[in-house]
Amino acid sequence: MCAGDAEHELEGPTPSRAPPRLLVLIDSEPESCAELVSQLECMAWEVRSFRSISEVLEVADLVPRAYFLDESVVHAGSAGELLVRAPSAQLIVMSERPSCLESRLRALRAGATAYVDKPPDINALLARLGDHALESHAGPARVLMVEDDRIVARHVAAVLRHAGIETEVVFDPAALLDTISDFRPDLVLMDMGLPGCTGLELAGVLRQDSRYVGLPIVFLTGDGAQSRRIAAFTQGADDFLTKPPNEERLITTIRSRVERARVLRGYMERDGLTGLFDRAAIDRRLARELEVARRRSAPVSVALIDLDFFKQINDRSGHAFGDSVLRTLSLTLRNFLRVGDSVGRYGGEEFMVVLPDATADYAERVIDRIRDRFESLALGRTSGEFRGATFSAGVASFPTLTSQATLVEAADAALYRAKEGGRNRVEAFRPAGRDDQSLAKRLCPDLRALAPRADDEGHRVR
Repeated sequence: MCAGDAEHELEGPTPSRAPPRLLVLIDSEPESCAELVSQLECMAWEVRSFRSISEVLEVADLVPRAYFLDESVVHAGSAGELLVRAPSAQLIVMSERPSCLESRLRALRAGATAYVDKPPDINALLARLGDHALESHAGPARVLMVEDDRIVARHVAAVLRHAGIETEVVFDPAALLDTISDFRPDLVLMDMGLPGCTGLELAGVLRQDSRYVGLPIVFLTGDGAQSRRIAAFTQGADDFLTKPPNEERLITTIRSRVERARVLRGYMERDGLTGLFDRAAIDRRLARELEVARRRSAPVSVALIDLDFFKQINDRSGHAFGDSVLRTLSLTLRNFLRVGDSVGRYGGEEFMVVLPDATADYAERVIDRIRDRFESLALGRTSGEFRGATFSAGVASFPTLTSQATLVEAADAALYRAKEGGRNRVEAFRPAGRDDQSLAKRLCPDLRALAPRADDEGHRVR
């Protein structure tokens, strides 16, 4: 969804995400999962609670994304009936006895895809559900095929697309690096024999780049010699298929490799407390979005968000409560941003949001809407000791700022001005603004190239 489309949603409360998704909780004591249900509903999931599997089976047309079962209600036969009703659903078992092998085996035999602590960590649970949202890896598997034989390429691509796998084909190896940055595949399917270089050499080029060290590479070739296989695995291959590939094995191999890589990448790039990207990962996302934006002559905006008076929150209500504030802000950000936007914990109580195809004006409105939503949440103990939390934010955009360093510095300067201006507000860096002249002259050497702004388009004061 482009920024222009999303602007129509700014007037109402509906987040720019998919409609509510259905989860079924089965627990003889569902009140023990009340906090989990509240967090999931905050993330636009619909949760329906039942006390037994038989109660669920009595409800017609109930097709959830996943079933959450307490281990006490798991029985192989009845749990299997749940999967017959919704074969694509996940069966996730919750247990207070994570080290009990007998319980784990019972869950496995019932068809469980995951076995988690009770109560489960919300971020780990969302990862299991494939709800890392706000990152380009969500959705169908994406395969980039490098193949100079057009007949083979078209046939394999047709097979993959028919299976619901998004497929892009590169016939000339010289176009690989630009295409891979733009398409962002989950897996590369590569021929061993290519014009100008070998598939092994091309895989070596990819492995030189830290962004692609963990990207699965599956070789496709007519030469199944053992020496070739050994050479392929030495160069970092993840699997090896011979031509013509068996269609069922091809699809199964790609899906399993993609799923595994997504899960591992998610754990490697995530902040443990919030489940958002860590600083290194969000920096890489910004660098990649800037690279794509330069080629497309498209805008990119960055927002730096900082919780107000966070030290006081920790001092007054304790660090455990401070952690819950951080998690709530992370859930709010993930819920109200577009799929395709990226958000990470930049350090402490500071967050970074990267919004591709978004102008500074649009990004400012989106972040301000999230600020308003977050402020309205009742964050506090029942005693009323502390009942609210707010944040301030600064926004900057490309191509007004041309480098990653200056983009972040400008957003940080706008954030500082929001703090100085009273907090709980959003400011955007605009080089024509009076307060930004000294910074603008340093960050934007040619101010004459920037269109002047009218006074009434200056910074909002709340």
